[in-house]
Amino acid sequence: MDTHSFVLQLDRTPADAGWFDAFIEAAFPFISDSTPYEQGGVAYLHFAREAPTLRDAVVCAVRGIRQADPAITVCGVILDDGQPLEQLFSPAAATAGT
Repeated sequence: MDTHSFVLQLDRTPADAGWFDAFIEAAFPFISDSTPYEQGGVAYLHFAREAPTLRDAVVCAVRGIRQADPAITVCGVILDDGQPLEQLFSPAAATAGT
């Protein structure tokens, strides 16, 4: 299985009532393969996730975040390899590797 590297941007700022630290602690079982960080007042999680495809890795990470806290929304995905996001979720990508 390949390791895929990507960043998810969350919809809250780390300064919002200390939620970031509490979220990281509660979500650890779902995000243990990520590094949380803050930049410019925005919360991010940088993942190195093992999965058959990059698409599977991103979807699994987003689902884990939603399981940990349904109130948090992933509002951005930054791909380390420069692949356009729309290609990641195209019908061809959905069937790749199957």
